[in-house]
Amino acid sequence: MSHHIRVITPIVSDLFSEAQLQPYASDRIRLSHTRIDTGPASIESSFDEALAQPGTLVKVLEAEDEGCDAIVINCLGDPALNPAREIVSIPVVGPCQASMHLANMLGDNFAVISVLDNVRLLLEHLAAKYNLSQRYVGFDYVNIAVLDLESDLDALVKSMTEKSVSLIENKHANSIILGCTGMLGCAQGIRTQLLERGLDVPVIDPLVAAIQMAEAMVSSELSHSRHAYQTPPAKDIIGYSFPTKK
Repeated sequence: MSHHIRVITPIVSDLFSEAQLQPYASDRIRLSHTRIDTGPASIESSFDEALAQPGTLVKVLEAEDEGCDAIVINCLGDPALNPAREIVSIPVVGPCQASMHLANMLGDNFAVISVLDNVRLLLEHLAAKYNLSQRYVGFDYVNIAVLDLESDLDALVKSMTEKSVSLIENKHANSIILGCTGMLGCAQGIRTQLLERGLDVPVIDPLVAAIQMAEAMVSSELSHSRHAYQTPPAKDIIGYSFPTKK
């Protein structure tokens, strides 16, 4: 029996499609995709992340109501991750949390290569939130906006390889995390180029890590703790319209 995982992209731009996710589906995983209806065009700051959260929560409620088995929030900023866990019972996975913990297991420490310097502080705060600050040894960025990442993927992979080499040699990074889920599909190319230089270091695609983590949770019949993520008390909310839970 396959498990249905809904990938929610928390931006209004048509950056991702369901077809892009299908290489990561299997007999065990059925992947569907949606994006938010209201919010930012991309997430490159804490301000953008805040604007994305209400629309993301709407899609989270819809996913559970439609019978999905798990949810992945498709952004390395993990927007609305904790509040999402408060309002649904199915597993909700954030790519940053999944990839940072995976990287820590694979190599004891990790570095991140992201899009812009704007997200440096956001990622540092997330590493602290996930109790991994001491394992987070380096950050770099390609200085390409999220919406421009697909303009030249070969150049992107080459640039990220060079930055990975620097982080490995100068910061002693044992694992590399791609710092934006818009870099989907780049990990293998970077990994290949690193191996050609004699650097056998894992390169983690955060969206793939989150999908696999979600599937593992569902297969193991696990979800987040209700002692940690308690259901919010009912109250009037002005200015927002959320689906009514059945």
